[in-house]
Amino acid sequence: MSKSKTSSPAVDRGLEVERVEVSTLLNDPANVRKHNERNLESIKASLARFGQQKPIVVGRDGVVIAGNGTLAAARSLGWSMIDIVRSHLTGAEATAYAIADNRTAELAEWDEESLAQQLAALQIEDEELLAATGFDELELEKMTAESEIGSDTYTSKIASPIYEVTGEKPQVADLVDRSKTQSLQEEIASANLPEDISEFLRLAAERHTVFDFRRIAEFYAHSDSVVQDLMERSALVIIDYNKAIEYGFVRLNDALGNLADKDDEYEG
Repeated sequence: MSKSKTSSPAVDRGLEVERVEVSTLLNDPANVRKHNERNLESIKASLARFGQQKPIVVGRDGVVIAGNGTLAAARSLGWSMIDIVRSHLTGAEATAYAIADNRTAELAEWDEESLAQQLAALQIEDEELLAATGFDELELEKMTAESEIGSDTYTSKIASPIYEVTGEKPQVADLVDRSKTQSLQEEIASANLPEDISEFLRLAAERHTVFDFRRIAEFYAHSDSVVQDLMERSALVIIDYNKAIEYGFVRLNDALGNLADKDDEYEG
């Protein structure tokens, strides 16, 4: 029978953040939390977009207690410095804390409906923000579909957005930010590559073009029917969901399709 030991109340020692060289730290060889490639890519995307927003926890010997994935991602990004806090925990206590740090986060649950709404808003604001959260478009679509299917008020009759003039017509130059795209394309042009490779990389660089959809909506409201039609066909705005599906911009899964068919049967 193991002996129970009454633990004393934790002492609030305060946290002192240090900035240290990455090379002085060691990943915990006994870390029970495994970081697969997607997990590390998500951490890297977060660090690259937001920077380090919380320090990792390190023992006195320089071995990471909590934050092994962050350290690995920082190394992959080529970081030379990182913020840490040094823990006073050692031995079994340090091991228990490392497990607790992961387990307590694992026990939390998402509010799926609110999460889907916030992710959708981030996607509209900036697609790169969605990627930096660790979620992708397919996961967002799945959450949105499941949220709608599970709602008592679900209907396939989705109200299309109404675009109305609310202010001055934006300038075309203000609708899109191509600064990162252009910078990358200039580097490609100066690399003296074969034309087929240059063309491929120039096309890939366009993924860094950022559209300001709030201004685009205002621009659409001010535009004539010809421009509006072309904007709809370019998926800059969605007016008619049936057309959006036809153009391939909105994908319905089988469950949503079946529900839509049932609504049509009821109306018939």
